[in-house]
Amino acid sequence: MFVLLALAGTVVAATPQHPSAARRAPTGEQILKQMHDRYAAKWYKNMTFVQKTTVWDSTGKTTVSTWYESLALPGTIRIDFGSPADGNGVLATRDSTFVVKNGAVTSRHAGGNILLTLAFDVYARPVDETAASVQAAGYDLSKVHQATWQGAPVYVVGADAGDLKVPQFWIDVNRLVLVRIFTPARAGSTELQDIRFQKWEPIGGGMIAPRVEFFWGGKQRRQEDYSDIKINVPLSPDLFDVTKWTTAPNWAKG
Repeated sequence: MFVLLALAGTVVAATPQHPSAARRAPTGEQILKQMHDRYAAKWYKNMTFVQKTTVWDSTGKTTVSTWYESLALPGTIRIDFGSPADGNGVLATRDSTFVVKNGAVTSRHAGGNILLTLAFDVYARPVDETAASVQAAGYDLSKVHQATWQGAPVYVVGADAGDLKVPQFWIDVNRLVLVRIFTPARAGSTELQDIRFQKWEPIGGGMIAPRVEFFWGGKQRRQEDYSDIKINVPLSPDLFDVTKWTTAPNWAKG
């Protein structure tokens, strides 16, 4: 799901609303507070699901694989690439991302996962902490305008109207969930990926988007479809300890 090396995305213009509507838009931090307050008391504490990952390369060739994902909110996501017995995956925390191969850490990168922050953690963390994380990731909370996306009103945070070349995130005005985000393809890159959260639906007292699409260079390059979604299940803390990657109890081992 939320891997730092995710394929990058295409850009599609939003439809700006009347200027007077833009003037009425709340600030970026106020939008984060609205999101938090809407679901904070009801949002799930953890989640597991099976992910079908479809990737298209530059020639159009398709590769399909199965990943297993475990979230502990706020702040942590574990992704097992293929069978957990193979020992391959990624662990992302609030401030670091670890890449694991054959059960051993092969690299560690500083910085959290902005997708985890804005799609999940925003409902479980204090608003000031979320705002600080978002700003540190390069999103300008002072820039907000309103637009329309897939027929629904959205807040666009981080960019002026019509500017799709800077990091920004789009929040559904009515449901207060992340529907689209433009974020650097990799640390230090000016190339943006366009990630779209689709088919948001209620689960427990929260929400989940069971499809996420990644675009780059005018083409869709990846799609993630989630199934067997479960919330608030017993999970061992060891599952999120990178030093215990292969020994921790793991629901995905069956």
